[in-house]
Amino acid sequence: MSQIFKSPGVIIAAMFIANVGGMTGMVSFPTLVLMFQSAWDLNNTEAGWVSGVYFAGYVIAVPILTGLTDRMDPKKIIIASMILGVFASVAFALWAQGIWTASIWRFLQGASFAGTYMPTLKALSDTLPESKQNRGTAILTSSYAMGASFSFFVTGQLGAVLPWQTAFLLLALGPMLGLFLTFLFLPPSPAPRQSDIPSKLDFVSVFRNKRAFAYMVSYGVHNGESSIMRAWIVAYLVFAQANLAVEEMFLDWSPAVIATVANLLGALATVMMAEMVSKVGRRQIISLIMMTSAVLGVGLGVSLWGPYGISLVLVFVYGAAISADAAAINGGVIARADPAIRGQTMAMHALFAAAAAFVSPVVFGFILDLAGGEQSKEAWTWAFGATAAFIAIGPIGLFILDRPTKKP
Repeated sequence: MSQIFKSPGVIIAAMFIANVGGMTGMVSFPTLVLMFQSAWDLNNTEAGWVSGVYFAGYVIAVPILTGLTDRMDPKKIIIASMILGVFASVAFALWAQGIWTASIWRFLQGASFAGTYMPTLKALSDTLPESKQNRGTAILTSSYAMGASFSFFVTGQLGAVLPWQTAFLLLALGPMLGLFLTFLFLPPSPAPRQSDIPSKLDFVSVFRNKRAFAYMVSYGVHNGESSIMRAWIVAYLVFAQANLAVEEMFLDWSPAVIATVANLLGALATVMMAEMVSKVGRRQIISLIMMTSAVLGVGLGVSLWGPYGISLVLVFVYGAAISADAAAINGGVIARADPAIRGQTMAMHALFAAAAAFVSPVVFGFILDLAGGEQSKEAWTWAFGATAAFIAIGPIGLFILDRPTKKP
């Protein structure tokens, strides 16, 4: 490998693109959710299940795959997981016929993501110079929002002109690209010294670290809210366009394109807020962002009684806000973790996130059904209000747990 391929900037850029490619199927189902609801006769709870089961696969796989990065080269895990992502996307296109068959392949797509995102963060922390790690973490973390944006956009564009089966086949090209870039650009991680390898997966020690645990809780809140947005924002926009006075300038803006732009703003906000950590303080910036996104979420529900333009602006600002704290949270858990079990700490960090990301869209859909359905303004307001209450857990957890240990 030439020297230019080994430079930190090239490695970070290549793995950013690889992660975006690996996520092409992430919100493919939510983007076309109304079509699937009609074709498969799904209610909102069932649609939320298929959207969220992606993260059930993540929940099952991430403690194992990320925990193993303390023992083996993360590059091998990432490559195998990209291959699984290709298979799962192709299998959905060929064999998904309803809620249960779709759930199987969405589950495997989530398991694929479990072996790419956090293991890549671990690989970068192993291979990048210390001076580049904070920015590398921020940029790689922003690939989550960028990947979701790309998935929204590509699925929406393909779904508009092709049968959904063909669209899902083409989405498999994303993890194929990720596989190629990982193989070519990601250097092997240094082999750990035998004395540094944990004798077993010791998650009890992970949870004893209260300061790292605070960021696990916050990451669960962050991902639960993000998953709700990505699972339901297209349906929200379709309802808003159909029931509110839409200004002429917005008539040609499709929900999928709007969701794409909102997530792109989130990717930009992620990097910007990571740079603010050293100036404002990590705990303070995360808490401020979470409280802001909670207020904006309530605003999305209330805005359904006003003109469409207000709802649209709030979607863009909300999309930026919900992603803005991601790099600060990930950087927090890396900084607070015991280096000897950093991989296991990141595994639990990801597990909290995935569990919340799986459950949250289902609960949101259940509240929608309970409060009147997706054609009710009141139902959307109740669902977003419940989300705001959930978000409050993050700042409270940071305030209580992320405190330096007092010396005797």
